[in-house]
Amino acid sequence: MARPKKEEKKIQYTVMLEPSIIEEIKNLAEKAGLTPGKFARNLIKSSLEEARLFDKAGIISLVGSSRRKMDEFRKRFNLNFDSLDIFKKD
Repeated sequence: MARPKKEEKKIQYTVMLEPSIIEEIKNLAEKAGLTPGKFARNLIKSSLEEARLFDKAGIISLVGSSRRKMDEFRKRFNLNFDSLDIFKKD
């Protein structure tokens, strides 16, 4: 049986979020019976676990390089989503 992890000391870390996201975190935290800070911390931890799995599978670097190539392609051909007819709704 694995030993439980030692609880690390928490440090403050500031991020900028849109007001709508903050409001949603507050609403969901209240429903979960948690403080907004604890709820946000849980979201970050669970997302980080998924990111670690993606990293082990090589997906993180693949997405990063694909994104850079797509940005280069858009700049080279002066493209954006507004200029692509296939994305426009009639």
